[in-house]
Amino acid sequence: MKNKVIITADDYGVCNRIDHAIIIALRKRAITTVSAVVTHKTSIQRLERLFQLKKDMAKDGFDFGIGLHFCITSGKAIYRGSEASPSSLIHPEATGENKGEFHEIQGFPFSKIRTADLTIELLEQFRLIEGVIGLENIDHLANHHGVVYFEKKMFEAYAEVAASKNVPVRSPMSWHGKFKGVAKKLPDFDKRFLTPTARRGLKIGMWRKFGGILYGNVVKRMGFASDLNVKYPDVLCEYIYGQCEKSIDMGDEVIKHCLSQFSEKNGRPEISDANKKTITKAVLKREKSIQQIYSQRELEQDFSIELMFHLATPIAPPDDLLKGIDDNPNPHGINLDYFPTRDRELDLALNFKWDEHKTLLNLEYITYKELS
Repeated sequence: MKNKVIITADDYGVCNRIDHAIIIALRKRAITTVSAVVTHKTSIQRLERLFQLKKDMAKDGFDFGIGLHFCITSGKAIYRGSEASPSSLIHPEATGENKGEFHEIQGFPFSKIRTADLTIELLEQFRLIEGVIGLENIDHLANHHGVVYFEKKMFEAYAEVAASKNVPVRSPMSWHGKFKGVAKKLPDFDKRFLTPTARRGLKIGMWRKFGGILYGNVVKRMGFASDLNVKYPDVLCEYIYGQCEKSIDMGDEVIKHCLSQFSEKNGRPEISDANKKTITKAVLKREKSIQQIYSQRELEQDFSIELMFHLATPIAPPDDLLKGIDDNPNPHGINLDYFPTRDRELDLALNFKWDEHKTLLNLEYITYKELS
């Protein structure tokens, strides 16, 4: 039995408060991989420092992953297009010192995005991260706000680039989608309509695209990626996002619940029930590759989960690793209102009893590169 857990921190490379928190979590070995942004002014400097930390910590026996956190809603585009035909990813009103800024997630113009622009931008962001750490050291590909997962054409362009680079991607299957029955057992948090994650999506206008992440559509996305031999974890646990708000503060319970899916029931882990549902849906959607892959995982009892954290410190204290890098206290495309909750997520990541659960549930904490 292989119970694999990827523990990711998103948004490295934007500002000191986020980067400092991620460095703390890495030094405490509380996370296994970092998703790094390259679209902000000091992102490359920050990435160079992170890569040096990776090499230093590897000497002490801890080798974390560094992936590309593809951004088209935060920072400035690497590919601008031409004066006659600017990239569709850029906000048309971005002028002066803001020239080249992406559309933010609020009211994102999905229908106006040209897949050719997305593909070129993604390749350009790969070029930047490859220039610092090398293609062989890129652990995974994720995307800020999950924006490419809401639109079929965008996801397919994204997956095709991942395949060309032979890099794993974040699972299109989020917890609430894959674990329809199981999710009912999740803590009900604040007893209000939907989950905090879904409510945040509604607030920024993503309700228009919720149809794109219905269970059947997600399975089709997974099938497309699998046909290209792109690897991804079985499921993404994004429930941590929003569950550490002061009025809720249920992050600890959420992680325990997610990891408990590796608990055995009648000789098989509970996550097996969710995988069987995916197989059933794959048959209905005629996604043969998904049917085969998940049947093999069922046979070998080889399951994986990603836990996604958003971390920050309350202030941005001096850190040797960030020394001499200009800070960006008000970064484009990053929700400052969420920073107090990021602080609590850091506390959670540092204080959760990872070793205890590893022993109890026979877990293996891995990077994306270690997926089978």
